[in-house]
Amino acid sequence: MMRGIVKNETGSNVVIYTAGDYQGGVYRIQSNSDQELFWFRGCITVVENERLYYFNGSEISSEYVAVGMFSTSIKLSYKNEQLSYISKSGEVVPLPKLSTCKNA
Repeated sequence: MMRGIVKNETGSNVVIYTAGDYQGGVYRIQSNSDQELFWFRGCITVVENERLYYFNGSEISSEYVAVGMFSTSIKLSYKNEQLSYISKSGEVVPLPKLSTCKNA
């Protein structure tokens, strides 16, 4: 399981469904705020203004992951219809977009 901190950098609220499964994690993130979320390195669905965006959260380079004693974590940013990783050096790297999630 991956722990992430997502910064919603949009002017609107968003809803994030992790692992492409509406039965799984559901996270409501207010405009310009942060939210902790968890997923199993699968598809991530973002709903913004009633539009769905799908991202591949399964392949993560070690340069983006912080390893802790009990879990691994990553920083993410959502802005301009794009979910991105934030590397340890501060580089913003977009997650690949998908046409759909298997369980969405």
